[in-house]
Amino acid sequence: MSPRKRFSNLSLWIALFGLIAVFSMAPPAVAADQCVSCHSDAAWAVKNKKLFDYYQQWQGSVHGLNGVTCVDCHGGDSRATDKTAAHGGALAESNPKSAIYYGNIPKLCGGCHEDVYRAFARSKHAARVKELDGGPTCVTCHGSLNTEILSPLKIASVCERCHNDVTGNRPNIPARAQAVRRDDQMSAAFLRWAGAYYEAVGQPEEVAPLQKQLADLRVAWHTFDLDRVQGSYEAIVKGLRERQKAIQRAKLEEKKRAARSKAKKR
Repeated sequence: MSPRKRFSNLSLWIALFGLIAVFSMAPPAVAADQCVSCHSDAAWAVKNKKLFDYYQQWQGSVHGLNGVTCVDCHGGDSRATDKTAAHGGALAESNPKSAIYYGNIPKLCGGCHEDVYRAFARSKHAARVKELDGGPTCVTCHGSLNTEILSPLKIASVCERCHNDVTGNRPNIPARAQAVRRDDQMSAAFLRWAGAYYEAVGQPEEVAPLQKQLADLRVAWHTFDLDRVQGSYEAIVKGLRERQKAIQRAKLEEKKRAARSKAKKR
């Protein structure tokens, strides 16, 4: 065999061993989520519109975007291609042992939202859910698939389902909840404005305590102790208004210094 041919064969074997090494070192392929593969089929729009709509709502939701899939709530096996195997372990919503049974919803959501669940567990709403298997849960306000944080107007509307003149069950609650939610929005708006200023001047730590206070209050919301929560929001808003005045004074002083500096150069 000629030296050139031996070299050619050697190069071929080296390339072959290289490919084997590459494929043996590559991470194993991740199995496709069969729930998504099946229920994303547009044919479901005709076969079962309800299931089709569920998938559409999940697909664009914060849960869908963060990788929380069907089995995380419903159970089953997302790797199985057989329907029975895929749905194995999944219980009907009406089954009290199901994770998505109405009374079990707070605990299910609490698997990820632990701090919110602990706050909710201390509320009268939680006690009503536990004792009467009724009352509001996470899905009452936030929905289940495509979740949302209610606006002041929407939150009043949701509260009115139970708290109204007909039931006589504290009909003042919707207006209170609406006011507190408005305070939350106002606090967030002030914080964004103040945060942008302090970031620009290299002092982001100035608003860090208020940002944490607002985050903690949004968790405390779920105790539904509106007296305490509203008082805390009012304190934040007051503090932020004072910050606003301080920032405006600082900006005015900066303008004066710039004007004096410009006058001296002349």
